[in-house]
Amino acid sequence: MTDYPSYPYSFNSDYIGKLAAGDREVEEHFSQYFGSLIDLRLRANPLIGVAAQDIRQETLLRVLRAIRKGDLRKAESLGAYVVAVCRFTLWEHSRANRRYQAEEETFERADPSSGPHERTVAKERASLIARVLQRLAPRDRELLQMCFYEDADSSQMCARMRVTPGCLGVLLFRARKRFRMHAAKSCPELATA
Repeated sequence: MTDYPSYPYSFNSDYIGKLAAGDREVEEHFSQYFGSLIDLRLRANPLIGVAAQDIRQETLLRVLRAIRKGDLRKAESLGAYVVAVCRFTLWEHSRANRRYQAEEETFERADPSSGPHERTVAKERASLIARVLQRLAPRDRELLQMCFYEDADSSQMCARMRVTPGCLGVLLFRARKRFRMHAAKSCPELATA
């Protein structure tokens, strides 16, 4: 368990005045006391990781700057002010990370499977799948086409097939099983599809 710094100071106007004046002892207490509380708050967020120390330092620095500028109106609200600044700093950090990740995702990587050979193989595979689907009963064919080609959700599939959700799972299982069985006869590489 973490040892929290002692509490020899009361957070009053005298304490705020000493912080604004740059009293080293009070600054050290402020850093330790509120730093521990910020760490506790940041530990609750698993997405922060190694940036916790940066967020802690940035929060403490912003609060000290605000105190020195005279932005803190009530000395008694110092704790709430630190928490609010921490929350805002955390929000800025997560927003910056999302923006960075979004920019990273905009780059289109070359698809290694987009060469002429891969396209030919994909066309042959699609042709084999279509042939196996034609051998299935109309109900199985329609069900598999809805599932894999139309991306229909289960409620749409239940409505079109006129079955309950429990029955739909059984029908899909059986249709896939029959597809694999027909595929194994004509083209074994599709049997695992």
